[in-house]
Amino acid sequence: MKFNRQSLKNSEKKVKDIDSFIDGADAKSIAGVNKDSSRIKRELTKPVSISLTDTDRKTLDNQAKRFNLLSYQLELNYDKQLNCSDIVRLVANNLAKMSDEDFMEFVIR
Repeated sequence: MKFNRQSLKNSEKKVKDIDSFIDGADAKSIAGVNKDSSRIKRELTKPVSISLTDTDRKTLDNQAKRFNLLSYQLELNYDKQLNCSDIVRLVANNLAKMSDEDFMEFVIR
């Protein structure tokens, strides 16, 4: 492989350009987050597992199917189909909003 002075300069320039490109991208992304305060940070979902019997799993599945069927039958303009994760999230959020007395009444009955 032949190296001449010009090709070495060009390859060195490319390396410098790559570093400045990366540094520039990092600076813009950090500055962009600070500048754009209207951008909402959204928490991403992560898969977790819960232990259910087959009967409990079917019951949970049926609740999502039930909502999806009813929203279709009632012609609700709800553009999202619920799944089991949505049902668990809704129940957990509603339980978190309950007073201690309401929570205990719900769990005990």
